[in-house]
Formats: sequence, structure tokens, C-alpha cells
Amino acid sequence: MPPPVRHLYPFVQVVAGKKKFSFLIAEDELTSRALLQIMLSPFGQCRVARDGREAVALFADSLADGAEPYALVCLDIEMPGLDGQQVLQEIRRLERQHGRTDTAMARVVMVTALADSRNITEAMVVGRCQGYLRKPVDPFLLHELLRQFCLLDEGDDR
Repeated sequence: MPPPVRHLYPFVQVVAGKKKFSFLIAEDELTSRALLQIMLSPFGQCRVARDGREAVALFADSLADGAEPYALVCLDIEMPGLDGQQVLQEIRRLERQHGRTDTAMARVVMVTALADSRNITEAMVVGRCQGYLRKPVDPFLLHELLRQFCLLDEGDDR
């Protein structure tokens, strides 16, 4: 018999005392996508999208299935199909449509090689994203974001 699963609002499962999260990585570049997956997989399940349209579809599917929402969404700003900014707007629209606001909204981090203030401002203010990481992603900075978002237990150094 599997260990009991306890659901905590809004995005964490606790299985036998261990937190287990779900992450969405939207990145068109194979190496960056694989590195993010390697960095996040010790903390939970990673779903990957190779373009913006696939990212929106995966996010919409998770809401429609009533599954645990993603604890963190990592979006590349420059992707084919829909760019990261457009994906962020679609994610927020889908969340509003499903009644998810404020604390129930997914935490979104924009991941990009771009450093222009327009993209940062648009993502933070308009899209209400919670973080911004430059490529190549520094694992220590990602770990610190996970800590800030309360996605790590105290002393968790995986």
C-alpha cells in the first residue's frame, strides 16, 4: 500500500513527510531545458514544453484535469509559437478563468539571456511574474528562488 498523500493548499503534496512539487519548464533550447530539469527534478516532477504553445497547453491541461497546480513555471522569454511574455499572459488568463487568484496563482520565473529592462518590467508588472533568471542559470540563484518561494524545507540542500 502506498504512503498516504496529504494535499496542502495550493500546490504541494506531502508524501510520507516529503514535499513533492510539480514544475513546468518552457524552453526551446535543449541544453537550457535539460539543465533546468536536472536542477529542479530533486524537488519534484518536471513537465517540459519546447515552445510557447505547448507550455500553454500543458498548463491548461493541468487546470482542466484538476491536478495539483504547478508550484513553479520557468519561462524562456524567446520561444517559437508564443514568446514567454505571451505565455505568461495566457497562464494568468487561464488562472482567472479557473478562479485562481493571488496565493493560488502559479509562481512564474522568466529565464532568458536578455537583460533589457523592458522585458523585465513587462514580466514583473504586467504579467505578475515573481522572478527573473539570466542564462546560463546559476543553480545557487535558482535554489535561492525556491527558498524564497517556500518550496524548500529549512536546511534542504539537495
